[in-house]
Amino acid sequence: MNSSHSQSRPVLKLPRTTLDNYLEAVSILGLLAMVYLLARYWPGLPSIVPTHFGVAGLPDAWGSKTSLFANLGIGLFIYLGLTILYGFPHIYNYLYTINESNAEAQYRLARSLVSGLKASVILIFTYAEWATIQTALGQSAGLGAWFIFIAMFFSLGPLLLYLYKSYQAEHPA
Repeated sequence: MNSSHSQSRPVLKLPRTTLDNYLEAVSILGLLAMVYLLARYWPGLPSIVPTHFGVAGLPDAWGSKTSLFANLGIGLFIYLGLTILYGFPHIYNYLYTINESNAEAQYRLARSLVSGLKASVILIFTYAEWATIQTALGQSAGLGAWFIFIAMFFSLGPLLLYLYKSYQAEHPA
């Protein structure tokens, strides 16, 4: 995107929506759940735990239990990055030209997309942390065969919903 193009867009101070607040709470609760899982199960974990799962959801690599902190670290990094990005919708790429008449609607939709993706990714990482711990403890065989499909749904769902609503906003019936 041309930086001069994004500089010509209106910069609006929009309040957070109820949906965005709900998704923010889900994201924070997911991060807190990851911290809780590590604190709760750490003492009983074996020194070697699954570090990677294949397409079928079964572990295919093993390593130190300290690798469990990677999920939390990546989740926290994604949370912080998307939280910062949320505040600057005027720099996003859009399907439609942004102007004074459509900026508010498109910015709100895009910010909700960022909130939805953030919550989805954090929930995926939280589940992966829990499943990894359960597998390490011998309580589970892995992530489950459906994990890849559920992760794709939660990743693509917010994007597809955004595309539909963005189109509707530009082409009212």
